[in-house]
Amino acid sequence: MGQALAKQNFTPLYILNDSESTYPSTERMLRIIDASKKGVSATQLKNLLQEIGLNLKELSDILPVSYSSLSKKKVFSPEVSERIYALTILYRLGIDVFSDKDIFTGWLRKPNQAIGGSIPFDLLGSNLGMDIVRDELLRIEHGLFA
Repeated sequence: MGQALAKQNFTPLYILNDSESTYPSTERMLRIIDASKKGVSATQLKNLLQEIGLNLKELSDILPVSYSSLSKKKVFSPEVSERIYALTILYRLGIDVFSDKDIFTGWLRKPNQAIGGSIPFDLLGSNLGMDIVRDELLRIEHGLFA
């Protein structure tokens, strides 16, 4: 891996604020995988949640971990950490597509006819649902509306 990437701290908040993370390169994705294996700390998660405007209850609805575990853990498992990073990458894409965090967050919370009337946020609890939301964001980005 490149020297510059090796020195960067790939926390979820770093990924969210890094404009190059909309479409992470293979090298960046490998760093994210490595960071996931080490686990996201409770502090890193708290910083991310403040930035994206979610609370632990909302996050527990879309992660494979209970609210109680989210509020007590110091470092999350690789599986939970990977989902946190995947969510972060999706948020980065959404913010870029809408050019505004608040507009993207509003879009996530409203029924969307292009995805069968589902509320995008409600789909984020599964990998397939996250794929559906990402695909819809990419269609919007490329001007392809259903």
